[in-house]
Amino acid sequence: MARAFGASTTSGARSTISSSYVSPKTFSLRLSGTEGVLDYLTDMSVWPRTELVDGATTLRLTTADGSRELPFEERDVLVEELEELARCVRGEGEPETGAEQGLAALALVLGAIESHERGKAVSVGAGVNR
Repeated sequence: MARAFGASTTSGARSTISSSYVSPKTFSLRLSGTEGVLDYLTDMSVWPRTELVDGATTLRLTTADGSRELPFEERDVLVEELEELARCVRGEGEPETGAEQGLAALALVLGAIESHERGKAVSVGAGVNR
């Protein structure tokens, strides 16, 4: 999947985001911009042990000055999601991703399935029509 962002950004900078979920035992995300490239790569052979995912992940920044690995705080994403859910259930916060975003993501997945079944591109709306 790739997404390009044009000159509509405030700075006029151009960037591209691409990711891969289909490579065997890896997940990658690349953010390419006018001043550099940020690569996020996870060795997913540790899955489903979510507490090991960050330790199997590298974050690398490449600019005109060279390439370097960036440190980041390791966390367990599953624990974070469950803690967020508990806060929301107790009324202590709002979910990071709400119902509207969830329905839009579901519409995209259902559109991909429909496109595969029909063998052609389909239009994806903001809602779920199934």
